[in-house]
Amino acid sequence: MKKRRKLMLGVLAAPWLACLLACGGETRPNVLLISIDTLRADHLGVYGYSRDTSPALDRLAEESIVFANAFSPAPRTLPSHVMMLTGNHPYRMGISHGGDQSTIPSDARIVSEILQESGYQTVAFVDSSSSGWLGSRRGFARGFDAYHHAPHRDDLFYDFDTAASVDAATEWLDGQRDGRPFFMFLHTKSVHAIRADTPRPDDRIFPYDKPAPYRFRFVADEDARFTWSAADLGAGTLYLNALNKAYFHGTKDPGDFPKQRIETLKALYDNGIAYTDHHLGRFFDALRSRGLMDDTILIVTSDHGEAFLEHGFFKHGITVYREMLHVPLILRIPGTPGRRSVAEAVSIGDVPPTILQQLGIPVPPEMEGRPLIGDAADANADRPLFAFIKHRLTPATGAAIRQGDWRLIYDRTRADGGAEARLYHVSEDPEELHPVPGEGERAARMLTELLDWRDRGEVKTGPGIEIDEKTLEHLRAVGYIE
Repeated sequence: MKKRRKLMLGVLAAPWLACLLACGGETRPNVLLISIDTLRADHLGVYGYSRDTSPALDRLAEESIVFANAFSPAPRTLPSHVMMLTGNHPYRMGISHGGDQSTIPSDARIVSEILQESGYQTVAFVDSSSSGWLGSRRGFARGFDAYHHAPHRDDLFYDFDTAASVDAATEWLDGQRDGRPFFMFLHTKSVHAIRADTPRPDDRIFPYDKPAPYRFRFVADEDARFTWSAADLGAGTLYLNALNKAYFHGTKDPGDFPKQRIETLKALYDNGIAYTDHHLGRFFDALRSRGLMDDTILIVTSDHGEAFLEHGFFKHGITVYREMLHVPLILRIPGTPGRRSVAEAVSIGDVPPTILQQLGIPVPPEMEGRPLIGDAADANADRPLFAFIKHRLTPATGAAIRQGDWRLIYDRTRADGGAEARLYHVSEDPEELHPVPGEGERAARMLTELLDWRDRGEVKTGPGIEIDEKTLEHLRAVGYIE
């Protein structure tokens, strides 16, 4: 089976590499990397979701390689995007939580730098301020000819809007290309929970909210009549954050939260996925109508997922369970003969080396990620994948190692307890709900490897930045800081 997959995937690299050789390296495809912030994989149709949240992405998947088990290294925007763009684990760079003042070390190579040096036009459209999680001041703009922060339009009702991002990116396609192939990084936060103080069309406050007709796409107006707020907890996303703190400190029991309200919350979250999918579909159509789709390697992924009390918390950033880290990874290479699926566990850190491999550019030896296609992909099944997080608002921590069919989580999720290790057999228990007893030797071996990885060597650290007051105000409004 492994040999068959190797042959199938290995041949996909051949058309572009053959063209590079035949054309003397003069013809290379464009590369489009799309990151949909806070998108868990299992809420997309292509990953088996029953609700019709993602028709455009599902259609794209039908002509792509779909990685069924792609994972983020942390349930936070900054560290995960560091790995997505450098191919190296953020923890080794001293970035282990939401990021506060963290920056990318100057000697950590970003894929945009390598592509720029190889003759590519490089452009980015990100839903971030300059000192936000994907801001230029944190080092993300290195290697980009143009790095555009949000807002991408002056008349936005919400802070971040996929519609505006797509319009700006489409305008760039029409007016600023100079004939060289391009690398575009498009990051959108329209799935993410919104600021608690965001203006709304009425007095109802939802943690996830989108413009009509998507506001109640999957939840009836009458089912959303209650406001997500409480006098002692705040409103909207701050309400969920306050519940998380109460669950950690044991002052509230997550088991008491009404199950129907959890389902309504999921529906509100799904509204944002459908909204984002619609506008990405417009962008895919724009690529096709301009004759660019068949000249472009297209990658769609996410930085992390979102939780709905599967393991006692809402949102993201506290634990390292599957709902927090399992993300979509869809790779469309022109000429791909229909949909292909890969079951082995892979990392979003494999995106940079895969891009370089497909373009015939040498992969730097210090890059931890491995190409997802060809000979190197065969080693992916047995390598360990590590995750790590420190929560910003509580002393909660989480670390995990996945190797083959096993995953060990070592975390502290309660104020009155210490760190505990739990072992899961992921093919039999993919949701990681039932720790496996009787595997003490395996658990001990994996825990030792996890702790050795955590404690090994020096971590690089960037110089740090001073966050401006506007960004601080935004971070308070979404509950990332107090």
